[in-house]
Parts: sequence; C-alpha cells; structure tokens
Amino acid sequence: MSLPPTPSRLAPREASQAGPLTALFLRVIYGLAKLRVKLRTPTPMKVQGHQPAVLLGYGLMEESLTYAKSLPPALKVLCNLRAASRIGCRF
Repeated sequence: MSLPPTPSRLAPREASQAGPLTALFLRVIYGLAKLRVKLRTPTPMKVQGHQPAVLLGYGLMEESLTYAKSLPPALKVLCNLRAASRIGCRF
C-alpha cells in the first residue's frame, strides 16, 4: 500500500537561502546525503536545515547507529524497514 505524499509544514530550506557559513555547511551535508541516497537530498533533511544544530546532531546520531557493532547489518536494515512501515514513512 502506497501512501500519498504529504507536504511538510515547513518549506524545505535550500543552501542558497542561508547565510554564507550556514550555506557552506548545508551544501556539504546535502552533498553527503545525495551520495548516500544516490538520488536527491531527502526532504526531511532539508526541513531540518532550518536548524543546522539539530541537523548536525541528528546526522551524528544516525552515523553512530549505522556504524554500531551491536547488531548485524542485515538486522539493522530489517528493523529500519519495519519501523518505517509502521509509521508510514516513505524513507
């Protein structure tokens, strides 16, 4: 079952809409996300771009969970898919 796309309450923030230092930070983070996702920068990440400190903290948490050795990688992927399907997340 496919859910219809729901717009976020905040408009995604492009790097061009930020100040010079924040724009550089956002370009780097968005570029790394594009490499990982291989398509485009995910919208939730662009919405988090309104608060760069939150974006950085969330990114560090995601990376630490990705590289944690407590679970096998296949089980991490299954847990991620199950959690996303339960809440109706497209990502």
